[in-house]
Amino acid sequence: MINKVRYVVSGLLLVFVFCQTASAEWGEWVLNTSLEGGFEDNINFAIDKNGRLSDIAISPSIVFGRYYQLGDYTRLRIVADLKAKAYKRYDGLDSLSSGVDVAVTHKFGLGQEVPWLRVHSFAGYLAVNESLRNSWLYNGGVAFGKRFSERFDMLLSYDFIYRNGSNNKNVAEGFLGNPFDQVGHKGTLSLSYLLTERLLASLSYSVYSGDITSTNEHNDMLKLANFTKALVWDETFKRHLWTYKLNALSNEFTIGLSYALNGHTSVNVSYIRVDGYTSDLHYYDNLVLTSIKYTF
Repeated sequence: MINKVRYVVSGLLLVFVFCQTASAEWGEWVLNTSLEGGFEDNINFAIDKNGRLSDIAISPSIVFGRYYQLGDYTRLRIVADLKAKAYKRYDGLDSLSSGVDVAVTHKFGLGQEVPWLRVHSFAGYLAVNESLRNSWLYNGGVAFGKRFSERFDMLLSYDFIYRNGSNNKNVAEGFLGNPFDQVGHKGTLSLSYLLTERLLASLSYSVYSGDITSTNEHNDMLKLANFTKALVWDETFKRHLWTYKLNALSNEFTIGLSYALNGHTSVNVSYIRVDGYTSDLHYYDNLVLTSIKYTF
């Protein structure tokens, strides 16, 4: 695991050095930092209501890199993305992720209300305290945005998500040991409205189709075999539970407020509701998040 993290960190350093050595051609720097904390009432995505586990987590992150102007209305952005997450009760979920994101954005003309299109790809590694959850992370997507007025704008995006997990040995007979090998598709519509000069309200809806993992107690293996082919013993939650992969359709609703303290710093709060369905099963999750963000 340590070697894999070193490889990714080395890649991040190469991005930084490349930006430095090519400084004559590159534009402004990117530096975004945040400190987020929040509560989640179903961190294990339990299907059974009685098996739901909740926790509080804190997550610092930093994104740094640089822009390169490809044309009058087109520019390239290459950034390194570092993020840590620590839980109060279930420290087996504590994690450190690192990766590189490359994006090209094209604006269809001059002016604030002219639409834009962005294509991006990301590759990184997720190291979790409970090592069976370690994974390589990849995603790519496209986003379209438009501002309709000085106060109102819209974002429409699609992402392909791929997670390449390890093949674990603690497997029940007749099942595969790779529940963290996952593929999914996610579409999002986001709307933002500037209520005052400093206060921004946002509303978004996402739909996800693909693989998820759920961690539960389960004694009926025959019944479970109808829903999954990948299942492992998991001690992340400080007791023996089963973690298995399901193919799901999830709806995610987010409402948020962001208050600008100045031109670089904002305080943010959001509520997220996730409703997922797989076969005849239903799970849901509620998150309340608050953060402070600094943008250079």
